[in-house]
Amino acid sequence: MKMTLATGSTNSMHLFRCPHCTYSSNLKGNLKKHMLIHTGERQFECKFLNFSAGFVQQIAFPATNTKTSVYHCHLCAYASPHKSNLKTHMLVHTKERQFVCVHCKKAFTTKGNLKMHARIHSGERPYECSICDKKFTQKSSLLSHQFTHRDIV
Repeated sequence: MKMTLATGSTNSMHLFRCPHCTYSSNLKGNLKKHMLIHTGERQFECKFLNFSAGFVQQIAFPATNTKTSVYHCHLCAYASPHKSNLKTHMLVHTKERQFVCVHCKKAFTTKGNLKMHARIHSGERPYECSICDKKFTQKSSLLSHQFTHRDIV
């Protein structure tokens, strides 16, 4: 797997870009997880169903689960024991973006992504560093920032 590292941002944070689509992250691990969408690799297997997944969260349900249905994507190797996960996954293929920003008309696949984007316009920064009081729009940005204080804590 080839990962592109882009530098030169104003906060000197590294950005890892997917070579197959527009996805990028400042965390290498997030890009590795994202790449599973393109590779179809399934690292985790369920002991109770004939099912494998790219993310452990997709198979982490109780051993008492008697559900035998597995929902498969007809366009790629994705599969899930939850129909709602498959519905969300299909947005990768359809490019359907029904949640539109009222300020700039940018569209998103989920309401949560739109809410996160809206903070750009509102200036809301709900995640605050307890060490230096710097504020962030996303929890992941705060967590990455807190790593800069590793020598202090």
